[in-house]
Amino acid sequence: ELHTREIPINLPPINNSPAMVPVKREGKESKTDKKEQKTAPPPAKELHTHTKLLMIKEKMSPSLHKDKMAPKYVKLVISYSAKVEAKNSAAGLSKEEKEALEAISTSLTKSSVAIPLTVTGAILKLLAKWPSKLLFPVIGVYQAILLRPQQGDELAKNYNAVIPHLLKLIPPQGTSVKSTIQVASICLFCNMFSSSKLAKALVNDEKFMEMVVSTLENKNDLIRMSGARLAYNAALNLPKDGSDGVAVLGSILPNACQEEVKTSILQSLLQATGALMYNNLEACEVIGAMEFEATPLVEKYKGKKVYPKLAALAKDIDSMAEASLLD
Repeated sequence: ELHTREIPINLPPINNSPAMVPVKREGKESKTDKKEQKTAPPPAKELHTHTKLLMIKEKMSPSLHKDKMAPKYVKLVISYSAKVEAKNSAAGLSKEEKEALEAISTSLTKSSVAIPLTVTGAILKLLAKWPSKLLFPVIGVYQAILLRPQQGDELAKNYNAVIPHLLKLIPPQGTSVKSTIQVASICLFCNMFSSSKLAKALVNDEKFMEMVVSTLENKNDLIRMSGARLAYNAALNLPKDGSDGVAVLGSILPNACQEEVKTSILQSLLQATGALMYNNLEACEVIGAMEFEATPLVEKYKGKKVYPKLAALAKDIDSMAEASLLD
């Protein structure tokens, strides 16, 4: 039986105004400008620029989830809405929202096509109002929307109104949220990394990093697989220093690698570990303190099809660790 329960969350309207661009005045530098130049932090040291790496630098871009089923998800959302409206008309889609969704249905998978604010607002409304068991197609639609960096930029402006609620869809293990909803939600967070602004906000969010860790410790293979991809995205966007996020991820990844039995998940975990270590002395020290050696870990997979990739990633990790010791 379908039911709706309004979750107490206030979603402000999406800010669609153009960003204000500061105008630099020509002429002599002000004292403030000179002071800022003096106090600016030094750029991160390129620790591993000259380290011979086989795979780590091959794809230094976020792992995004692209689902061709988005048009079908739109139909499901509209269908679910009709059933929800029978119980509570305020919890469903308006006629205008349905028409807007139908109009962009076939264009969702084309990231070059802009998404109207009516559609984004409707999806955010449903994410806030519908029970988790109805959210799979809604999340699927939003995944496609967030492949557009500008959508992530807008979400970053409304971070505190939206992200904490979405984090509740990926609770610690043993809770009632279905694994399919959790996996879809993790993939949704992966797509948020198409926006550098939103990515920066996420990796600086303690609750988000705690969620990433929880996915790597989950017993469900699909949750761990998606979580490993999300950890990779986080590793790519964490600052090259010893900040809390670096310490958190650096302390969990070696253990996750050592305990993982699925080679596909292990590969993603190794990629995340390498991305975290690359050009980051502090991350290398955190992982080095755990006496983590990747090459011996993957030797047991010798002879399997995936072994060459695992071995290359492991060699990169060990090479970076060695280079950091020589620094």
